[in-house]
Amino acid sequence: MPFQPQEPFDERGRSPDGQLYDRARELMTGGSFDQAAEVFHQSAVAFPHFKTYELLGECYMRLKRFPEAIPYLAAATTLNRGFRAPLLLAETWLELGHHAEATEAVDIALSRNPKYKPALLVRERLQSSSHEDVV
Repeated sequence: MPFQPQEPFDERGRSPDGQLYDRARELMTGGSFDQAAEVFHQSAVAFPHFKTYELLGECYMRLKRFPEAIPYLAAATTLNRGFRAPLLLAETWLELGHHAEATEAVDIALSRNPKYKPALLVRERLQSSSHEDVV
């Protein structure tokens, strides 16, 4: 007997919140960050998940809506031991000129992956900007 999806699941067996997440990823890949953020938000309400928060925060970053990115990237950092969310959080804090918070976030990323090159580059930027502040 072949698989018969039951409403509201799709032919791949994806739940409605999974379908929203997939749609948001498609929008994000296509560069429609504003629309993607809306759909990621709907997905997060239906089924909270760290990756949804991480990508929602990334959408806000790409839209240069940095203050809106902070809570989602902080949640993703807390909910998962990955190193990408704290890096994005560090970059967001850096864009806002909050060096202490950026340093704390990049330290989290590097504690999870000490050789993560993007995080090492952010740490370098932070260190060079702190030297410029002293001079």
